[in-house]
Amino acid sequence: MEYDKDILRKLQLTQLGILKDIDVFCKKHDIEYFIAYGTAIGAVRHDGFIPWDDDIDICMVRKDYNRFIELAKMESEMNIKYDILNILDTPGYISPFIKVSKKGTLFTEATNTNKRYKQGIFVDILPFDYVPDDKVLRAKMFRKAWIWSRVAILCEIGDPILPVEIKGVKRAVTGFGCKAVHIILKVIRFNKKKAFNRYLKIATKYNSEPGLTLMAEFDDLVPERTVLAEKDIFPTKDIMFEGSMFPGPANMHLHLSNYYGDYMELPPLEMRHNHMAKELVFGDEGC
Repeated sequence: MEYDKDILRKLQLTQLGILKDIDVFCKKHDIEYFIAYGTAIGAVRHDGFIPWDDDIDICMVRKDYNRFIELAKMESEMNIKYDILNILDTPGYISPFIKVSKKGTLFTEATNTNKRYKQGIFVDILPFDYVPDDKVLRAKMFRKAWIWSRVAILCEIGDPILPVEIKGVKRAVTGFGCKAVHIILKVIRFNKKKAFNRYLKIATKYNSEPGLTLMAEFDDLVPERTVLAEKDIFPTKDIMFEGSMFPGPANMHLHLSNYYGDYMELPPLEMRHNHMAKELVFGDEGC
């Protein structure tokens, strides 16, 4: 399934509008952020969106991330236009990062199996936390955090989308296991907030530790590839994206090469993935 070309472009421009509002809000409140992942590749390789991409990713250090959430809830210029979707306050929401979701719109991903959860057209904001220099210790932290983030998911749904790499009998067994764990969690009344707080305790363990310079984004499938030193993030450097300047990490090449390898080479067609909406409402259909 692919987007109609004009629909995809309209979606991208709507997301760009959200990013511009976030940028204005962050500048007003001295909140630092930087574009990352596919959005950063788009800026470097295409001066804008990757042609088939349908989302925007930005990152913040946890202290700025927390300030953004609190201020965005209170400031009318944000909350009149957007919902700040987060796991602690949004029924059905299961991601350990927030989405800035445009009110009056609808974006339901084709892979969404959570019937309780609705979101508008959105921008993802992902937190970065400090991590120790010891790679083995980091790996243990990442593994524990991953487990608790998956427990949070299974508190809500028993049929999550499984990675395509899991096939055959293993896929059937894993699917059965997810349903069984979901039922057990319901019986013992262990909810997603409890699971997320366990996740958060692990992810933020070193944020008050003096002398640490490495940071990572814990929710990634391979968190080690997100690890960057402070000096490779700050001070951020502005980069052109869709005709406007936005902050990127200080060492953009390191961020992208760590994550993607040769990021300037276009992936083969079968690897060009996006979120693909099965329901998409822009909110202006009656205009």
